[in-house]
Amino acid sequence: MNDSFITLSGFINLDNSNNVNSVIFKYFFKFNNQKRELIYFTYD
Repeated sequence: MNDSFITLSGFINLDNSNNVNSVIFKYFFKFNNQKRELIYFTYD
């Protein structure tokens, strides 16, 4: 059985000084405790 799992977390950051809505999604992928990838997506 594969010890693999995918978790997805995200949060919204509001910058009132610039009136910019920043959404950052953090993807964490772990496969068989051997391969780990951390990817950030930023939308301004």
